[in-house]
Amino acid sequence: MKTFITIVFCVMQSLAFSQTATDFTANDCDGTSHSLFTELNSGKVIVLCWVMPCGACTDNTQCCK
Repeated sequence: MKTFITIVFCVMQSLAFSQTATDFTANDCDGTSHSLFTELNSGKVIVLCWVMPCGACTDNTQCCK
């Protein structure tokens, strides 16, 4: 019974935790500026992908080729 209560408490604790996204503005490969919250509010889905561990290691002009 004690294990069950512990599990229930842990599940409730993990469901009660929330995070707040940080709004940011970034340019795409064409130089068009995009704001995260504006894009999400318009119904778009944002997918971020990091291929290299640091931004200085990649050439940003090659991102869309």
